[in-house]
Order: sequence, then C-alpha cells, then structure tokens
Amino acid sequence: NGNRGRSNNFQIDGSDNNDLSIGGPSLFVDNQSQVSEYQIITNNFSAQYGRNSGAVVNIVTKQGGNEFHGDLFEYHQDWRNLASLNNIERATTTKTHPDRNLYNAFGGTVGGPIWLPRFGEGPKSVWKGKDKAFFFFSYQGIRNPSTFTARGAGLSILASDFSRLQALSPGNTALNDITTLSAFAFSHGSVRPRTDFDTRLGGTISSKFNLTAPTGCAKVIAVSATPVAGCGTYTTFINPATGAAFLTGGPFDVFNLGTAAAPNLFQAAFAERDYPAPFTENGWSTRFTVKPTNKDNIDFRYLKQVQLFVNNGGSSNGFSYDVPATSKNLGGTWTRQISNTFVNEFKATTQDLRVEFGGADPSFGASAIPKPADIGNTIASITFASPLVGVRNTSTALSTIGGATNIPQGRLVKVYQFADTMSWVRGKHSLVFGAEYKHLVNKVPFLPLYQGQFTFSTASAITRLLNNAPSAISLTAGEPVTTYKENDQYYFIQDDFKIRSNLTLNLGVRYEYTGQPINQLHDITVARESGSPKAIFDPTLPLSVRTVPFVKPDKNNWAPRVGFAWSPKFESGFMHKLVGSDATVIRGGFAIAYDPAFYNILLNLQNVAPYSAALSLSSANALASTTTSPLPLPANPTAINNQAIASASGVLPLGKLNPIYLAQTQVSSDFRSPYSEQFSFGIQRQVNRTNVFEVSYVGTQGVDLFQSVNGNFFTKPLVNGLPNLFGTGIDFPSFASKLPAGTGFQTCVDNPATLFVNESVCNGRLKVANSITIRNNGAHSTYHSLQSRYAGRFMKNALSINASYTFSKTIDNASEIFAFADIGSANPQNPFCSGSCEKALSNLNRPHAFSASAIYDLPFFKEQRGFVGHLLGGWQLNGVQVVTSGNPYTPTDATNGAYGLGNTYLTAGQRAFIGNPNAPATQVGISAIDAYIIYGAPVVAGNSTVFYSMNIANQTGQWVPVSPSAVRLIINAPGSAKIFGTPFGDMVRNYLHGPAINQLNMSIFKNTKIGERVKLQLRAEAYNVLNHPNPGYGINAQPANAPSAGYLPNIVLDNAGVTNGGFANFKDISLARRVIQFGIRLTF
Repeated sequence: NGNRGRSNNFQIDGSDNNDLSIGGPSLFVDNQSQVSEYQIITNNFSAQYGRNSGAVVNIVTKQGGNEFHGDLFEYHQDWRNLASLNNIERATTTKTHPDRNLYNAFGGTVGGPIWLPRFGEGPKSVWKGKDKAFFFFSYQGIRNPSTFTARGAGLSILASDFSRLQALSPGNTALNDITTLSAFAFSHGSVRPRTDFDTRLGGTISSKFNLTAPTGCAKVIAVSATPVAGCGTYTTFINPATGAAFLTGGPFDVFNLGTAAAPNLFQAAFAERDYPAPFTENGWSTRFTVKPTNKDNIDFRYLKQVQLFVNNGGSSNGFSYDVPATSKNLGGTWTRQISNTFVNEFKATTQDLRVEFGGADPSFGASAIPKPADIGNTIASITFASPLVGVRNTSTALSTIGGATNIPQGRLVKVYQFADTMSWVRGKHSLVFGAEYKHLVNKVPFLPLYQGQFTFSTASAITRLLNNAPSAISLTAGEPVTTYKENDQYYFIQDDFKIRSNLTLNLGVRYEYTGQPINQLHDITVARESGSPKAIFDPTLPLSVRTVPFVKPDKNNWAPRVGFAWSPKFESGFMHKLVGSDATVIRGGFAIAYDPAFYNILLNLQNVAPYSAALSLSSANALASTTTSPLPLPANPTAINNQAIASASGVLPLGKLNPIYLAQTQVSSDFRSPYSEQFSFGIQRQVNRTNVFEVSYVGTQGVDLFQSVNGNFFTKPLVNGLPNLFGTGIDFPSFASKLPAGTGFQTCVDNPATLFVNESVCNGRLKVANSITIRNNGAHSTYHSLQSRYAGRFMKNALSINASYTFSKTIDNASEIFAFADIGSANPQNPFCSGSCEKALSNLNRPHAFSASAIYDLPFFKEQRGFVGHLLGGWQLNGVQVVTSGNPYTPTDATNGAYGLGNTYLTAGQRAFIGNPNAPATQVGISAIDAYIIYGAPVVAGNSTVFYSMNIANQTGQWVPVSPSAVRLIINAPGSAKIFGTPFGDMVRNYLHGPAINQLNMSIFKNTKIGERVKLQLRAEAYNVLNHPNPGYGINAQPANAPSAGYLPNIVLDNAGVTNGGFANFKDISLARRVIQFGIRLTF
C-alpha cells in the first residue's frame, strides 16, 4: 500500500522473523507442506500490530492433532529438456535448449498425537497423548545442480598477447597483474570470447585501421573493404601472436597502448565463462503442543534452514564467491485461560541468522574471493577508464580486475524476543493489551575497500599503466568486524467496542521505542580516540571531530489506531436490495505506524570517517606524477599486503589523519523513525452464498522517510563557472542564480608537508570537509488507490474464481536511500532542493495491478470407484494470471560522476535533459562539446550548439550530428548545461519504466484415492505457460543460482545503441522463459 519494501513485518507463528540488517525475513519458509496459513495484514488498525509501517506477513506453521497425518513429496524441474529458451538465447545463439539446470525439492511431514512408553504397573504399556500432546515434523531438501554463463561488459586482453604486454615494461607489476589476474588469465569455466555477439553486430572481421580518420569516417574497416573516398589510408596490422590481422567486431576489439601515429595494438575481447552453480538447501521444523490442563496450552517450535549458493558471485573476470546461510527460529508460547473472559499469552522466541558472502573453489586460485574471516587475503580491485578503451568500442574500457569492493562480507544476527498479550472481554468491550521486549545482536564483518582499489584513468591513463602510477587509490583502515546491540520495547492497548450487534468501533494506541543503535559507534570511537594506542586520527584534534556524534534517541513514537466495521441490516425495500441484511460490511479506519532504522544505515557510518579511515588519493595531489607512485600496484595486491605497504610507506599515516578531510557518511542530528499515516474506506458485499465483491479506497502518507543527500556539495563551479575546462579553451557560465542567495564555497589548499592528508579536498565545496553523505528524514510519499476484489464459486462449488485489481498512484521525493539497478543515484540532483524538486512518481509506482486465479475440480467420477473411476476421477485444473505495470527507473549517466571531481557542475544524481518526449526512449544525444571533452570527439567551438547521436557513436565510432527532436534524452554534462542554461536536467525521477509483467501460470493435478486415508497427487505445472517474454518473478526468476530473468533494460545513457546492452532497449533484457515442473505428493 505505497510503503517501501523494507517496511514489512515478517513473523512465524506471531513471533519475530525479521532481518534487521537489510530488512525482509530472516528465515525464508519455502516448504509449503509445513505451512497451515499465510496471514497478510495490510491495514494496521489494531494496535496489536506494529514494528513496521507496511504489511504484517505471518506464516502459521502446522501442528499435530489427534490423528496421524502428513505427506511425502518431490518436485522436479529440468530446464535443459523441459524449459524454453528465453528471448536473448533465441536471438543471439544457436542453442536449442537452455543451459543445464536441474531442480529437485523433496521431503515430507508427519504429525499426530505423541505416544510415550508407560513405566510401572498398569494395564497399558503406552501413553497416548490424544487431546493432550501432539507433534509435527517437516523436512525439505532442495538440490539444484545448475550452471550459468557469466558474460562481461568490459574488454580483456587475450592470453595470447600477455608476453608482449609484459615486454612493454619489464618488471612492471601492474602489467604483470593484468597477465595473472585478468579474465583470460584464469582458465576455469572454459573462459572464451563471448559467443552471443556475432548475430547482432554483424560478425567478427579481420581489420585494418586508420586511427586518425577524419570526422565521419570509421577508424576500423574489414581488410577486404575499400575505404570511403576522403577517409585516408588504412593499415593492416599483423598480431605477432597469431600471425594474422587483428580482429574487431562481434566479441573482439583491440587496445592501442601506443599512439595514433605509432600504434601498439593488443587483441582483446569481451569474456564469458561457465560456472557450476549448485544450490543446496536442507530445512527442518519440529512443533510440539501440550495441554497439561483444560486451561493451559504450551506450544514449542523449532525451524532450521541451511543453504549454500555456490558461485553466487561468479563473474566473467574469473572472480567468484559462495554464499552459505543458516537460519534458526526457536520459540515457545504458553496460553493460559485465567477465566471465561480473560486469557494470557506469553511468547519467547530466539532467532539466529548467519550469512557469508565469500569463499570459493580453491582451484580458482587467486580469483577465489576468501571468506570474511580471511578478508586480508582479498585481491584489490583494479579498474580502468578512458583512454584505456577499445578502438572500435570507444566507450568500453579494460575490464575490472578483482571482485566487488564490498566483498567479502557477512552478518550474524541474533534476536531474543519476549512478549505477553492479555485478552479481556468485558461487556461490549474486547480488550487486548500487552508488552514486548527484544534484545538484538548484530555482528557484521564488513569493511569495503579494506583490500583497496587502484585506478588507471585520466588522459594519461596509458602512460600511468606503463609506469605503474595509478591515478587514484582508495584504501580503508579500520576494524573489519563490528558488533551492535539493541533493546526494543513495545506497548499497546486495543479496545474493540461492539456498540451494537452490527457496529464495532476499534480504538487503540501503541508505543514503540527502538533506542538509537548508532550511538554505539559514538561510544566505540570515544573509547578508541581517548588515548588508546589504536587511535586512527590526530590526537591534537578535538575529540568531537574524531568521533561519531551522539544522536538523541527517538522517544515519542506513539501510534494511535481507530477503525469501524458496520454491517447494515435492512429487511425490505431498496436498501435491502442494495446492501441486504448482514450481507454487506462497510469498514474504514486510520492508523499511524512506525519503521525502525535498518542496520545498513549504521554500516554506512562504520565504513567511513570518523569510525574508519577511508583514504582516497587522486592525481590532484599525492598521485600527480604520471611516471612514479608512492604506492604502485603490488605484484600480489592482497588486502594485508596493501595495508602493510601503505602503512610502511606513509601513505596511510595512522594517528596523523584528520577525519574532516576523509569521506564521511552521517545521520542528521534529529535522525528518527519514519512513520506512515494510513487510511481506508471499503465496502464488502456478499451476493447469494457463493459470490463476494469488495471495493476499497486505501491511502498512505509516508512522513519523515529516510533520504540520502549530498551534505557537502561542490558549489564553486556553479558559482564561478568553469573557465577553460580541462584545458580545452572552452569557458562555461556561472549558475549562481540557480542556488540560494549567498551560496559560497571554500578555498582550500593542500599542505605539502602532509602529503597523504589532502586538505584541498574541500576546495570548491560548501564546507571545510571532504564529501559528506547524510541520511536524514527528509523524504515523504503519498499513495492513493482503488482496490477491488471478487471471489466466487460456481458449478456446485467445483469451480472457484478469485480476481483483484488495483488502480493506484505513488508519489515521493525519494524511494530508497541506496542506488539499485533502477536507481542510478539515490541523491537529489540539487542538494539545495531535495523536496519539491525531487517530487515525482515513485520507483514503487505500479498504476495497474491485476491478478486472477481459478481452481476447477472436474465433476467426473468424484467417488473414484473401480478402475475407470480412479483413472477418470480426481482431476483438477488451476490457473493464475498476473498483469502489472512495469518497474519505473531513472536513467543515469557515467560522465559527470567520472569526470566531475569538483571540476564540472554535478558529480552525482544529475538527470538528463529531455529532447523530444515523443522520440523513441532508446535514442540519446550528447552535445558536441561534451563528446569532445569526454570521449575525444573532434574539436568544436565553445559556442557550439550541435548534438551528436550517442547511438551511432557506440555502433560505428563516428560522431554524427543529430537534432534534439530526434532523441528522447540528452546527456547532462557541462556542454549541455551551457546550451540549456541550467545544470539541472528537466527529466523527472523515474521518467521511464521497464516492460509490464503479463504472465499466466497453469497446472493440472491428478488426485487418486488409495484407500480411505491415503491420496496420491500427480502434478504438472507450467510457469509462464504462454512463453510470453516478460519480466520474471517467482519461479521464472529462480531457482537458486539460475540466471534470473531481468526486469529492466540498461539504464545508463552512455550505453545507448550498445550491442546486447543498449540503453532502454527491452530486447536486451533477458526476460522470463517458460518453466515446467512435475511433482508427486502422497498425503495421509
């Protein structure tokens, strides 16, 4: 109902089942046979429910009874032989079937009365727990021995050219790392050039080159081709490794590590490799119920789930990691009937979640990313940028070496919950009141960039690489493991007042206190910086500068609830025909509900100053030299080596650093719990005994939601303009008029005596500090919806039909605090206007959501008598149709973020300019000025208003003028800002959307009776039975490690027209396939 995805409260049998680190459930209950009921409560009008502002999702597990009952089951998928090819496989490969992916889920359940041996004298040797003691046990195992192919979007030099590469600069460890740590240096997974490119790009060609070709002429053509008149001379260069011409096109390209006049070409390709990706899961549950007296019921429950995702982080560059996870949930409930009107229920629960992102097959060698406990052996991330790009694919750089900079990581989450709820019926009042206490412990091995990141970029990137002089180095010093503790308290009282027999008034209030766990970082840093030998920062600085600030706890989270339910009774007349007598319920209500702070916010503070020291060196200071470096890329660039070398060389001067000159993430001084105001009004009408209609208006108002903002913006370029940008001779104007009056900037100069403390990082910024990301409560949202539902039974109850449709609109100024696949930057583009300027359709907006389901029990031979009856009876047909609007997304670009660094107008969160709103969404333009500055296009005059097609540039390498009316969007960079007179793009957030979901799932069951108490069920299920190419959900995006069906195209504007990954091109999304599953289930 318009709330964020993290706002849902997950429970098992009414007890906590939340992952407080990122949100979502701690234990994923995926064994359907152990579930008695799924309860989803979306209107929090009862004060009994809280902790989150969204839905309450409670899974009720089965329990034993007086009769033994249970089942055995097996579900089987075989993608290679039963599933269809997806759209990408059909269009770009010669495959006749998908990659191997077997899926088997098997297990069983059993429950009933507890039988125990009876000791001592007596006629009975066994005590039978009928009506007194029951048990229930379940097990499910999943085995999914799948494989997948990881395909790279960057270029990698082929192994055949490694010896020539090393010979360029003997002893250069940077070049040596490319030959030992890049994609084609690792043989596992049958690494090879991508096999899915030829169809779309026209195939691979033996090539000849004119690296100084005039504008409008291709730099690369086929050896057999005749050059276009006026395009100059083309030369065929022979690759010494192969004795043949260099290849381009398809998956191939070349890098030129020489000059245009004296080229030195190296053969490269987009890499792909196969990974075994077996997924294993074992899940158990036990539940015991004991009734020692007629007034007492004691229930005990234990669930355990162990999972292993092998090669879950498998990348085309060879680096990979596994994800092992273990979840436990142990709980007990004692219900005591104190009197006929008073019942007390006490719950005690503990849950344990352990997840690691790390560890891989040792045979992978250096590309096996270690477990979090061995983070010191993690290989650094090595990245490359222009001009280290392909000759033909001019926007594609050398592929990254190493894994993600935030891997390995993990979390250990423990929750201890105690809750007591009392129910008291007094006259017309049904009172429910209670309290809950939770103690939470979260141990997190997580410190991004602990292994370091080395970058070779800027105009001198090739020179820097040949001299092992990185242009940027990022390295974080600090404690890789942090433990958080939290104590939560909840109190509530609810009165359901039955004013009349057909009118009930719901009144309640709830109070929640979750403390301020961020203050643990304050306590840790105060202890560390108060004379400890582990101090990171300069002890002469004020303690307040060197420590995480104290944040006042939020203590006023009162949540009132009010609602009503009225069932009108009209015995005759028009109103009787309209609403009937006890056939209609009119209900409505209002509620306030709060959300806690999830721990990812705390982890962001943990990774940077003043808790840690995230050092960042750039070519603007310590790395100014293009031929020497204080910290060259080591031959074995592991975290422990990089930390030791950096410390020994003085690059990481612990005890001398000043945190204000390091990147920081903060929370606002009034950081508090967001809340949601919820309201609804609905009418439910029963028509005869078998049809029910319902229509409701539901709305929510999100208040004080979490938002990320840039807390220390570069204001100098906006105030002063950009004279002679990057030495181009082009001047760019001031946009001071777009800022609040009086906005200024800092003038900061680096102190040469403190070489690795860069005081100049604040130059041009608003404050004397480095970059500051602030998490605050500045976001808000509105959701309005018309929700309708129908349920009916027909044909003597043989056919059941359910349908629902929601028409809604969600508006907000921030949908998340983090960037995801559909949010290129979570920050506002204008930090001085993070409210109204950001207001737009939400990333959560799905205007249309329709679903329908049908179950039809064929009315033949229901009794199943004789052979014919068993053969023809017991058939059931089922279907589910889901249609929803596509996922909104905000297009982003890679230009200002990469080329900004305080030297252009914006560095993050910038949005594009709209060319023609009616042009195809895939068509993107770039100003000729920006193409010249960023991509080296031909020189243009500073007053140029020409635009080029980014699509044509990516497809042919040629810069062809295009009218703004021919493109949907124009990349926001200094040139376009100059032309349009503003640096702030006019494209709103979530301007485009992905394809809609339109999926039909169908199944056929055959239920055969075997005696009186046993039934055999054979199942055939088809997901996306029509093989409609749409975003995958459910089983089409799974199982386990199988390549997930996509839901969005490439959202980066710079990739417009790129083959196999073009901006906004739905054809490049790997969409859902048809998946068929067979099953067998024996119930008793």
